[in-house]
Amino acid sequence: MVDTYSAEEEAFYYIDETNFGVTPGTPAFLGHPCSSIMPNINPNNLLVRGCGSINYLANKRGRLLPELKIKFPVPSAAPTNFLQYLRPELGKSLSLNVLYYKGAFATATDIISLLYTGMRFNKTVITCDIDGIVEAEVSLIGQNVATGTAKVVDATYTQYTGVTSGLESYFKIAGGADERAVAWRIEVDNGVRQIHTIKAANAHIAKYVPFGSQKVSGEVTFEFESKTELDELLADTEKSSVEFGIGGANYIKAEYIKWDTFGLDGKIEDFINATVPFSARGVTTVA
Repeated sequence: MVDTYSAEEEAFYYIDETNFGVTPGTPAFLGHPCSSIMPNINPNNLLVRGCGSINYLANKRGRLLPELKIKFPVPSAAPTNFLQYLRPELGKSLSLNVLYYKGAFATATDIISLLYTGMRFNKTVITCDIDGIVEAEVSLIGQNVATGTAKVVDATYTQYTGVTSGLESYFKIAGGADERAVAWRIEVDNGVRQIHTIKAANAHIAKYVPFGSQKVSGEVTFEFESKTELDELLADTEKSSVEFGIGGANYIKAEYIKWDTFGLDGKIEDFINATVPFSARGVTTVA
């Protein structure tokens, strides 16, 4: 019997699909190290009761919901290669391969494979602070998932490496560099949903998994040396954009933002920080 698998024996890879829900032939999977990989497959079973019994009459399969949540340091070798797919305007779906294995990955044995198809970015949170790294937490939902005991046939697997520290990030407001930030966070909720239809076969599998209405928000923590953001909040000022460096010249940018609240946090023997959440109404760019 195989020993239980540890976090050192799991890997995550992805590839964009040419046709929705179909893994390309001879796929060239890309990946990066993760700090957390959390598959969740929910059949949404329907429990049915009826008169005359204290027990359920039936337990029927419902709508299949394949979900994968991952947390990872944004790889400095290719900061935007995966995160670019959070943009609904690209219209991209992904095949995701989560692998559990023994031994070295190149010659892995005792493989358990989860192959997700028709997956889309639902919720994304990217964070950075001056004493940490640029890190992302992503939740994807999609159409289907299949299990296996081997790598995908004829597939290649390449993994990006490296991390970006908070010292290597940057922050801009309305296109201008701002050097007061000590931490930032941006959240993108794409409102992805499944659409099921009544059909002769596999009705439990979604027919479509479209992007919904997008909501973008975040928060910037400033070293308190200016009342600029408070004045802008009180004046109901909208800024053209906020931009966050995620590695090298790469960034994520939210357009047309307003500060939501303004708060100060001061403790004895410590500096005062201003915490300023924001909401955005414009396009989110990853480049």
